[in-house]
Amino acid sequence: MGECRDVYDAIVREGTTKILVLCVATELSGTFSVATTTAQAMPTADIEVIDTRSLAGGISLIATAVGRLRRTGGSFADAVALSQKMAGRVPLLAVADTLEYLKRSGRVSGAQALFGSMLQVKPILEVKEGVVHAIDRVRTRDKAIARLKDLVSERVPAGTRIHACTLHTNDPDRALAMGEWVQERFHCVEHWIAEAGPVIGARAGPGVVGLCWYREDDVK
Repeated sequence: MGECRDVYDAIVREGTTKILVLCVATELSGTFSVATTTAQAMPTADIEVIDTRSLAGGISLIATAVGRLRRTGGSFADAVALSQKMAGRVPLLAVADTLEYLKRSGRVSGAQALFGSMLQVKPILEVKEGVVHAIDRVRTRDKAIARLKDLVSERVPAGTRIHACTLHTNDPDRALAMGEWVQERFHCVEHWIAEAGPVIGARAGPGVVGLCWYREDDVK
């Protein structure tokens, strides 16, 4: 809480009195609670704290959306409303290289993890409403990436205008290939490749490749 207050104080000293805070989903971190409690202790600043229901690149996509809104004349209230509208509406799908880290975090049982390791199963994960789900399991890495692409294609028609972020944990080459596929298949208004944050890294381990996105029409 002290560190959060230091951040707020530094921003206010620069002359900013309206602050929008985009937090990782409450199921995955206590940041939202800390940021909210600290904001209540600062009556001289207007601080809005949002539970994005997401993490990593999903939060970044919300941030760039509200940033564009402000740069084009949108009010602070408009930015808050947009971030609230987008919360929980930025899908995130990813392939993990092993079930071991999911087992450690309690996402799968030890027996499932052992069985999966024996069969070289690669879990496909979805972050939905702040919870990480294993929605499929595919043998071999290449087949898992192909299945991930199929799942994205089932949800988003080719050529759709999207805002996207390709994520990875210690696998930049596969992330680059995934990013190239995304940009070839869809009309990417924005796209970048980034290392996933500690929440994904701790729960899914190294070798993760994933995609988060939203359709431009969904936020109009």
